[in-house]
Amino acid sequence: MIRRVARSRVAAGVALAGGVALAGFGVAAAADGDDGGVPTADPDELALVERFAGAVTTFDSGRVEADIERILALGTPAFADEFRSTMGATFVADLQASGSVSSGEIVAGPTLQRVDDGTSVFFVVVNQQITAPSAAPAEGEGTDGSGQGAQPAPQSRVVRVGLLVQVDPDRDLVTSVQVL
Repeated sequence: MIRRVARSRVAAGVALAGGVALAGFGVAAAADGDDGGVPTADPDELALVERFAGAVTTFDSGRVEADIERILALGTPAFADEFRSTMGATFVADLQASGSVSSGEIVAGPTLQRVDDGTSVFFVVVNQQITAPSAAPAEGEGTDGSGQGAQPAPQSRVVRVGLLVQVDPDRDLVTSVQVL
C-alpha cells in the first residue's frame, strides 16, 4: 500500500512538473508573439465567410433565384460555374415545388484552418432549420368539425452543416466550398 501511495505521488509530481513546464513554454511563446502555428484570420475574410455560410444555408422556395444570386455574388466566376453545375438541372424547380424555407445560424466559427498558395481555408458550422409544408390529409381525414379539412402543420427539422470555405484573400471572394 505504501508503494502504491508513493507511486501515485510520484506520478502526480511528474504530471504537475510537466504541466508547469508546458505552461511555461506557452507563456514564453505568447510573450514572443508566437501563436503556436495558428494562422491569424483577416477580419474582412471572416465577415465574408459569415455572410457566405448564412447565404448558402438560407433560402425561400418563393425567391430561390434571388437566393442563388446572393450566394454567387460572394464567389469567383469559377466558383459560380462549379456551384451551378453541382445544383443540377432541376434544383430550382424542385425547391420551388417543395415550398421549403430554410434559415442558417452559425454555431461555431468561422475558424481559419490554413493559408496556402494565396488562399485561406475556413471551417464553419451552421444549424440549418428547414421548414416544409406537410402533405394535405387524405379525403375524410383531419376534419375540424365543420366539414373542412384541418390545415396540415408544417414539418421542421434542424440539420447541422459543416463547411470548409476557401477564400481568395486578394479579391475577398469565395473560391470553393466543401460540405462536410
